[in-house]
Amino acid sequence: MSGTYETGRAKKVANFGVLISFCSNYGTAYNPAKGSLSLKTLSGQLQQATDAMQNAIVIKAGFDNATNERRAIFASLKPLTTKVVNSYSISGAVLINKTPNPF
Repeated sequence: MSGTYETGRAKKVANFGVLISFCSNYGTAYNPAKGSLSLKTLSGQLQQATDAMQNAIVIKAGFDNATNERRAIFASLKPLTTKVVNSYSISGAVLINKTPNPF
């Protein structure tokens, strides 16, 4: 029996929302001693996390688009490089590397 398991930040944010709804179901019985654990604070943190996830999705889409454009631009470079190296090899020219190896 195989299953699909979601992991990562999106799952954690979703689970945080479940936790907040679980606490809100307690009603007035949920009265934490720390103000940072109040429902209002937790809801604000959930909103911040959701906004950050949406922002990350937008930024990643831009990154992926730029990467795909770069990949398309350099796609023809390998065949061209092979032709240049082969032509250079056939010409009998000797390559002298004047730059020192840093390693």
